[in-house]
Amino acid sequence: MEGDDEAAIATHERMVALYPWLRWLLGVTYARADRAEEARRIAREVEMNGPNALDAMGLAVLYGALGDVDASHRWATHEPNHAWLPALPIDPIVGVPREVLEDSRFDEFMARLDLPWWEG
Repeated sequence: MEGDDEAAIATHERMVALYPWLRWLLGVTYARADRAEEARRIAREVEMNGPNALDAMGLAVLYGALGDVDASHRWATHEPNHAWLPALPIDPIVGVPREVLEDSRFDEFMARLDLPWWEG
């Protein structure tokens, strides 16, 4: 569906109807479709629900997609961390953008995780 924003949004809306805990992923889709206000609305909704570890990781991805490096970093370092968090630099679907990865705070955080494959 690459390049078909409306189809991607419709698919993710159906996904959220089945799996509401992945609402942040719909926000990422909105952000990538240049629908920033809708993405920010979803981010606020997820934040208001008292994010768990998965939500925090999702907010890191969502804010990264919006280009908000500070918020992306804040949520990536939220405790407790989600087990999938180390995939953010390498996941082609829900990874964070280069601007986030190149921020020295993100590199320092990943180094603290002490992963054998992380070189920064």
